[in-house]
Amino acid sequence: MTLLPLSPREPPLRLGPFRTEAGVTLPDLQVAYRRDGPSLSSTVLVIHALTGSADAAGDWWEPAIGPGRALDTAERQVVCLNLLGSCYGTTGPRDVTDFPPITPRDMARAQWVALDALGVERLDLVTGGSLGGMVALEVALERPSAVGRVMPIAAPAVIGNLAAGWNHIQLQLLELDRERGLELARQLAMTTYRSEIDFDTRDEIGSYLEHQGVKLRQRFDAGSYAALAGVMNAHDIGRDRGGLV
Repeated sequence: MTLLPLSPREPPLRLGPFRTEAGVTLPDLQVAYRRDGPSLSSTVLVIHALTGSADAAGDWWEPAIGPGRALDTAERQVVCLNLLGSCYGTTGPRDVTDFPPITPRDMARAQWVALDALGVERLDLVTGGSLGGMVALEVALERPSAVGRVMPIAAPAVIGNLAAGWNHIQLQLLELDRERGLELARQLAMTTYRSEIDFDTRDEIGSYLEHQGVKLRQRFDAGSYAALAGVMNAHDIGRDRGGLV
């Protein structure tokens, strides 16, 4: 399996033991990251979606990050940390036998542990899309006085039953067959990522979906996909906080 390249500039952080909400201690949390812009300036934390990496500035949000762009690295530092459970340099199922169930809150706490190690005490903005938006909300709620603004994109306060159902089907496909299941899970997910108008502009929609499934299988780990899909189904910012107001 070929994974997306990590930023060549920073080695992963080694952060020591990390205890999950489920009470399981990961003995040696490692977090891959990328940092762009002046390190002593204001900081923006960008959080990737389910199959993303820490390489926001060089890959999936490249048009938005850089000098003179929306997230202007001439004026501020942009940090992206690979999420707990992913397969792009942060501790996940590829590294730990019987990797425990985790939550968006676990991910947010791991992000803060990494930010502490980087010397980042305050975030002017936290943003991310989909799973990244869910974690962005939790990052802000974990340390509200340390976050100026939060901008979740395509992310609810609590997972809805329809989205949870889609994730449930994807998890069942992965249990049937890891590699083919990952391809089919991606195909199903793609039908929720694109609009009807977008699909109507494409010929041979079946071939398009098959291509997307194979492409993901070639670059992503099925165990991480299952772990992170499960994370989304655990999303509820009101849990143990008195519910949603």
